[in-house]
Parts: sequence; structure tokens; C-alpha cells
Amino acid sequence: PELMEQLRSYNLGELDKSDEQKELMRKFQNKFIAMRQKFKNEVNAGPAIVVMRGKCALINCEISDCLGGGALVCNASGQIMELQLYIKRCTIRNCGKAGVEAREFGNLVIEN
Repeated sequence: PELMEQLRSYNLGELDKSDEQKELMRKFQNKFIAMRQKFKNEVNAGPAIVVMRGKCALINCEISDCLGGGALVCNASGQIMELQLYIKRCTIRNCGKAGVEAREFGNLVIEN
């Protein structure tokens, strides 16, 4: 917060800057704020879809622009079980973490 205030006061306080310099500084500030916010969200971002028990089928769907992962399947019981997640003809893109992940004895099948 202090850095941003300093940047704002510097940007607004310098009247002899050219319009191009002022615009460049504004763009930098906006990009800095957006990157900071994205990083702040990513730390706590979870997957869009989580399967912990039961069964789930995703067919002809799209998972996109997730800060965390796209789909996560896990089984906390510690035993290998039947298929938990089935994905077919889906588009998974622009995820901040893994697109699809299986952990802790979770299992899944992905088909095109």
C-alpha cells in the first residue's frame, strides 16, 4: 500500500512529465495492482471442481480461466477405489495450477 501511494503521489505530483510518461506510469500502476491481486488470490485458490467421494462425469464441458487447478480428485480414505472422475470431450485451459490432478489414492480417466 505504501509503495502504491508513493507511486501515485509521484505520478500526480510531477506536472512537468509528458502525457506519454504519465500514461505509461498509470499503465504500470494498474498492471502492478492486477499482478499483486492475482498472486494474492492464487495462494488460496482451489480447483474449480473437487471430487472427494462418490463419482463424477464431465462430458462436453469447458473449464477455463481458473486461478487454481481445473479438476482435482482425491480419496482421503487411503484405499484405492472405483473410478471417481470421468472426463470426456472437455476443454481445460488457462488454469493457474494443474489442469487435472489425482492425489491421495484418487483416480480418473480422461478421453478425447
